[in-house]
Amino acid sequence: MANVWDTSTADWLLGSAASTYADGNTVTFSDVGSATPAVNITATVSPGAVKVASANNYTIGGSPIAGSASLIKSGAGTLTLSGVNTYTGSTTVSGGRLVGVVGGSLNQ
Repeated sequence: MANVWDTSTADWLLGSAASTYADGNTVTFSDVGSATPAVNITATVSPGAVKVASANNYTIGGSPIAGSASLIKSGAGTLTLSGVNTYTGSTTVSGGRLVGVVGGSLNQ
Protein backbone atom coordinates (compact mmCIF):
# COMPACT_ATOMS: atom_id res chain seq x y z
CA MET A 1 0.00 0.00 0.00
CA ALA A 2 1.29 3.46 -0.82
CA ASN A 3 1.21 6.24 1.78
CA VAL A 4 2.86 4.25 4.57
CA TRP A 5 3.23 6.03 7.92
CA ASP A 6 6.43 4.64 9.44
CA THR A 7 9.54 5.89 11.21
CA SER A 8 12.11 4.97 8.57
CA THR A 9 10.97 6.52 5.28
CA ALA A 10 11.70 10.19 4.56
CA ASP A 11 8.25 10.79 3.08
CA TRP A 12 7.19 13.65 5.37
CA LEU A 13 7.96 17.31 4.84
CA LEU A 14 9.58 19.46 7.49
CA GLY A 15 9.28 22.85 5.85
CA SER A 16 10.31 21.96 2.31
CA ALA A 17 12.83 19.24 3.26
CA ALA A 18 12.09 15.50 3.23
CA SER A 19 12.05 14.08 6.75
CA THR A 20 11.19 10.93 8.68
CA TYR A 21 8.38 10.82 11.24
CA ALA A 22 9.25 10.79 14.95
CA ASP A 23 6.85 10.43 17.87
CA GLY A 24 5.90 13.83 19.24
CA ASN A 25 5.82 15.42 15.77
CA THR A 26 2.70 17.21 14.58
CA VAL A 27 1.60 15.59 11.33
CA THR A 28 -0.59 17.28 8.73
CA PHE A 29 -2.56 15.67 5.93
CA SER A 30 -3.83 18.11 3.29
CA ASP A 31 -5.04 18.31 -0.32
CA VAL A 32 -1.44 18.02 -1.59
CA GLY A 33 -0.58 14.62 -3.02
CA SER A 34 -2.91 11.72 -3.74
CA ALA A 35 -6.53 12.41 -4.69
CA THR A 36 -7.66 9.28 -2.81
CA PRO A 37 -5.35 9.14 0.18
CA ALA A 38 -5.33 5.96 2.24
CA VAL A 39 -2.64 5.95 4.93
CA ASN A 40 -1.33 2.71 6.46
CA ILE A 41 0.31 3.03 9.91
CA THR A 42 2.88 0.22 10.20
CA ALA A 43 3.53 0.46 13.98
CA THR A 44 1.86 2.33 16.85
CA VAL A 45 2.57 6.08 16.55
CA SER A 46 2.32 8.80 19.22
CA PRO A 47 2.31 12.14 17.43
CA GLY A 48 1.86 15.44 19.23
CA ALA A 49 -1.11 16.16 16.98
CA VAL A 50 -2.74 14.87 13.81
CA LYS A 51 -4.22 17.57 11.57
CA VAL A 52 -6.35 16.60 8.59
CA ALA A 53 -7.17 19.74 6.62
CA SER A 54 -8.55 18.50 3.34
CA ALA A 55 -11.44 18.52 0.92
CA ASN A 56 -10.30 14.98 -0.03
CA ASN A 57 -11.51 11.91 1.85
CA TYR A 58 -8.78 10.28 3.95
CA THR A 59 -8.64 6.80 5.47
CA ILE A 60 -6.04 6.19 8.17
CA GLY A 61 -5.66 2.63 9.41
CA GLY A 62 -3.32 -0.09 10.48
CA SER A 63 -1.62 0.27 13.85
CA PRO A 64 -3.11 2.71 16.39
CA ILE A 65 -2.56 6.40 17.00
CA ALA A 66 -1.70 6.47 20.71
CA GLY A 67 -0.34 8.71 23.45
CA SER A 68 -1.57 12.20 24.25
CA ALA A 69 -2.10 13.17 20.61
CA SER A 70 -4.92 15.46 19.61
CA LEU A 71 -6.85 15.11 16.36
CA ILE A 72 -8.01 18.15 14.41
CA LYS A 73 -10.24 17.60 11.35
CA SER A 74 -11.10 20.49 9.03
CA GLY A 75 -11.99 20.81 5.36
CA ALA A 76 -14.97 19.30 3.55
CA GLY A 77 -13.64 15.72 3.25
CA THR A 78 -14.41 12.69 5.40
CA LEU A 79 -11.72 11.24 7.65
CA THR A 80 -12.17 7.52 8.33
CA LEU A 81 -10.11 5.98 11.12
CA SER A 82 -10.24 2.26 10.38
CA GLY A 83 -8.17 1.05 13.34
CA VAL A 84 -8.79 1.20 17.08
CA ASN A 85 -6.99 4.34 18.25
CA THR A 86 -6.08 4.94 21.87
CA TYR A 87 -4.89 8.55 21.87
CA THR A 88 -6.11 10.56 24.85
CA GLY A 89 -5.95 14.14 23.54
CA SER A 90 -8.88 16.15 22.25
CA THR A 91 -10.75 15.48 19.02
CA THR A 92 -11.96 18.57 17.14
CA VAL A 93 -14.06 18.45 13.97
CA SER A 94 -14.56 21.88 12.41
CA GLY A 95 -15.33 20.71 8.89
CA GLY A 96 -16.24 17.58 7.02
CA ARG A 97 -16.92 14.34 8.86
CA LEU A 98 -15.03 11.96 11.14
CA VAL A 99 -15.91 8.26 11.11
CA GLY A 100 -14.17 5.56 13.10
CA VAL A 101 -12.90 4.48 16.47
CA VAL A 102 -11.47 7.29 18.58
CA GLY A 103 -10.21 6.56 22.09
CA GLY A 104 -12.14 3.27 22.16
CA SER A 105 -15.45 4.91 21.14
CA LEU A 106 -17.15 4.75 17.77
CA ASN A 107 -17.54 8.22 16.30
CA GLN A 108 -19.90 8.70 13.32
